Amino acid sequence: MTFSWSFYMSSDFFVSGGWTHISQLRFFGTTHPLITLTARKYWLEEIRGDDTMYVSYYPTDEADSLQPWILGDLDAYKGKWVNVFMRTHQSNDNGFFQLILRDHVTGNILSSLFKENIDMWRQDGRLGQKASWGIYRSFNGQEELKDEELLFGHFCIAKGSGRCVEN
Repeated sequence: MTFSWSFYMSSDFFVSGGWTHISQLRFFGTTHPLITLTARKYWLEEIRGDDTMYVSYYPTDEADSLQPWILGDLDAYKGKWVNVFMRTHQSNDNGFFQLILRDHVTGNILSSLFKENIDMWRQDGRLGQKASWGIYRSFNGQEELKDEELLFGHFCIAKGSGRCVEN
């Protein structure tokens, strides 16, 4: 599967100590998404205090299976349009996940990630898979939250031999 889209996050976009998913890739009927693009504050010891963009990967449908792949400081993505290119191969043990985030104006790569030989399938995946976009937030630290907006555009989803163009 190949996905591409763009998002705009304001320069004063606020994230709390809970997660703020920007996009998700999940299987129908599962509790946890397989992959998320997530913004979060002060989570892991090595990035405590920083607003961070990362990918959540759940190799199983259990919360404790979470593997965070850090992309970088959230400020790199704020106040600009960001083009996202995501490519996946669904497989039990030799799947892959590729992600490239670019500044829409300059074309410069803000971050990229490629993981291979990973489990990108659920045994009950026969029910189908879906991608979603928007603000999905944890209500932990609810007193910190304020209304936020993310703008999205330029969507492409392709499967099989089809392929979205990398923005």
